[in-house]
Order: sequence, then structure tokens, then C-alpha cells
Amino acid sequence: PVNDLFYYLYRKIIEQNESPSLQYIRLHYNEQVSIQYLAQLEGYTKSYFSEWFRRKTGMIPSVYLRHFRIERAKNLMLDTAIPLTNIAFLVGYNSQSSFTRAFRETTGLSPQYFRSQMKLVN
Repeated sequence: PVNDLFYYLYRKIIEQNESPSLQYIRLHYNEQVSIQYLAQLEGYTKSYFSEWFRRKTGMIPSVYLRHFRIERAKNLMLDTAIPLTNIAFLVGYNSQSSFTRAFRETTGLSPQYFRSQMKLVN
């Protein structure tokens, strides 16, 4: 219980110090996210923003967004029985094929294989 409280408070502190563009991605990852809009949130040009974002996170914005979406998808696959097609839409992909491609590029596994292997572990 005390550990849970600590981690909760720690996450809240981190969220409050998070840049506007990272907050926006965290809250709107399942929508169309425009790099131009993210740059405007930070008050930067699009080209400067991309470089600034890469220095801050280690990734360009589109790769960061893809990783964020895939992490959310992995949580849904582990915690629910929602079909993969629905998960694809819930995390912001327009089709299961684009979701599968992004998932494979990010994890090296297909979503189906990931889910089946995680069921064996749990």
C-alpha cells in the first residue's frame, strides 16, 4: 500500500513536469496526432521541434507515438480479451494491417504471437 502510494505520487509529479507535447501524446495517442500541432504546443517550428523532441526522448515524434501506442496495445492484449482488430482501432490505427506492421516493427513479433506467448507465461 505505501509503495502504491509512492508510485502514484511519483507519476503525478512526473506528469505535472511533462512537456505539453508529451502530455498531448499521452492523452490523445489514439487520435490523429499532427507533428505540426505538437510543435505549436511547444512554440517551436516543426523542424526545430523534431530535433528538440529527439534530444528529449531519444526518438523522433512519430517513432515515440508508435512506441506509446504499441505499449498501450500490449497492455490491452494482456489485460483483456478484446479482439486484435478492436485493439488496433482503440490505440489509433486505421486498420489491423497497419497495427500489425507497427507492432512487428516495434517488438519483432506479430500481435497474435505476442498475445499467445503472454497467455502461456501468465
